[in-house]
Amino acid sequence: MAQQEQLAKQRLIYSILKFLDKEIQAESANAERRESIEVAVQCIETAFEVSLANPPNDLNRNEPIDLLSVVSNKTSMNMPLTDDMRQQADKFKNQGNEFVKQEKYKEALEAYNSAIQIDPNNSIYYCNRAAAHNKLNNNEQALNDCFRSIEIDPNYSKAYGRLGVIYLSLDKVHEALDAYKKAHGLEPTNDNYKQSIKLCEDRLSGANNAGAAGATGGFNLPPMFSSLLGGAAGGPDMMSIFNNPALMNMASQFVQNPQVQGLMANLVTNLGGQEGGQVGLETLLQTGQRMASELSATNPDLIETLRRNIGNRPPPNGDNNSSPNSDQNKPSSS
Repeated sequence: MAQQEQLAKQRLIYSILKFLDKEIQAESANAERRESIEVAVQCIETAFEVSLANPPNDLNRNEPIDLLSVVSNKTSMNMPLTDDMRQQADKFKNQGNEFVKQEKYKEALEAYNSAIQIDPNNSIYYCNRAAAHNKLNNNEQALNDCFRSIEIDPNYSKAYGRLGVIYLSLDKVHEALDAYKKAHGLEPTNDNYKQSIKLCEDRLSGANNAGAAGATGGFNLPPMFSSLLGGAAGGPDMMSIFNNPALMNMASQFVQNPQVQGLMANLVTNLGGQEGGQVGLETLLQTGQRMASELSATNPDLIETLRRNIGNRPPPNGDNNSSPNSDQNKPSSS
């Protein structure tokens, strides 16, 4: 948690600097006051080693904490909620969930913001908003929403699972593994967390490297990827693919790509369900399309080789069909 606290501290200092910078711009008519604020900015930058011009990589300079909003909302955080207020907050949360299903992540973000404005102490709202931020690549905001969700409810496993997804997408595998282990400790029957832990452990141990796997000459892929290569009648000749060292090297690089690992971890976590609905076909298709796009961009040679391999295969029921039970694979007309 030390790293998380350091990140939060840096974000706070950066937000203070942004606030003071706005004050400098607003004080154009008061040279003395402007100069005093500029000196304060320089002192803070020197003391905390955080610069407006060159913030740490983990910080999103475009969206610091709105300190005025935090102060103005402080009283509402301790205000008791009525039943009507809770219902209204849940209504906004449900709207956000629907927007996520429709892949309207900006609209989802606005809906979750409205829910949090009414009930700023609901861990579910922050965790859901973290998912929307993650989809928009607002990694810093997503992390901080996870931290806030955990702060409110330290036993909320989904917040740790979401944290793991974000860390893995940032190629912070050690942090992702720690988050997934905490999620699994809170929800030991969740197989998705087990698979995510295995994925992280494979990454850290180098189990994804290309190489021989027994007498079959197979390829040592993580469980989540190996299930994608199941053969079918008329499908690509997987054995010839596995026996091609150059092709296996490209495939190994692909499955070790942090973006691909993040996509798979996100899919695995989401398959466990999230607040507001189960993952549907759209999410599965979206993940597949994103993986295909990533593969096309990073390994065009692999795509071309696979296409040639598939194109050279005989059709399942053609002249070269050697399967004695091929008719059983046809749909019945009765």
